[in-house]
Amino acid sequence: MAMNHWCLRLASIACCLPWPATAIAERPTPTRYEIMLNGESFNVELNQIQQLTSRDDPKKSYQVAIRVAEYQPWRLNTFAIDYHRGFQVEEDDQGETLRRVVFRHALGFELTVHDLGGPIDRERRAGALKLLVDATQALLQEQAQKQVRVTPPKQLKLGPFEATRVGLSCQQANQQQRALVFFFAGPTSSGSCVLRYPAAAQADVLAIVQPMLQSLQPVAVER
Repeated sequence: MAMNHWCLRLASIACCLPWPATAIAERPTPTRYEIMLNGESFNVELNQIQQLTSRDDPKKSYQVAIRVAEYQPWRLNTFAIDYHRGFQVEEDDQGETLRRVVFRHALGFELTVHDLGGPIDRERRAGALKLLVDATQALLQEQAQKQVRVTPPKQLKLGPFEATRVGLSCQQANQQQRALVFFFAGPTSSGSCVLRYPAAAQADVLAIVQPMLQSLQPVAVER
């Protein structure tokens, strides 16, 4: 009974249906930071090179600069991922079991990440991947002019996770659309990433997304 419930949930999240999602409001980026150097505290301004003089030893000085990193961490229930600051982030929090976060980029592509709430037995992973691929294929086929093409599964590593990737492509209107479906699992967590993007932008898209996928890391589950 539990397995049937899990399969239904997995099929629904994979196709990126319009679940109610809460947009994460952006807060103003701080421009002044405090840093500690050899036990002394200094205030520094963002994106500026500054010369700091030690109050304890005026003969000692430091040249420092600070900026916001391009990739920032986003924690889900059982794993975390770094995301590029060029994304708009939307999250649907399903509490202790499932969470979905959608990263939408100005270049016209999106990465949907699902935390499935825990590990999945190895013998069930192929079935989980098939549900994800079938749902993504159905979504692409709705607007495709011809049959959606699907590549054979490929094994790879995403961070410490064992993962499988399947590619899909189709012609929509005047451009070719592609999707990459990733299913990954480890001893304490499992999840999926579905990347959808215009084929013409593939080089730019992958340059941004590949560091995100490789940043995947399990996190301690709070009890």
